[in-house]
Amino acid sequence: MLKAGQHLEEDYLDKELEKGEYDATAVIAALDPDTGAEMTDFTENITIVVKNKLF
Repeated sequence: MLKAGQHLEEDYLDKELEKGEYDATAVIAALDPDTGAEMTDFTENITIVVKNKLF
């Protein structure tokens, strides 16, 4: 969970992909900071860039 104003510039995927660019849809949920209950969600079209493989 990210706090307000935080963002990710890189992360790891659960599935190994070949080097390249992939269109994807990010699903973002806004949570109540006190209860953790989902207040709203939305989607955003993104591009995943795989620069190299780890294995």
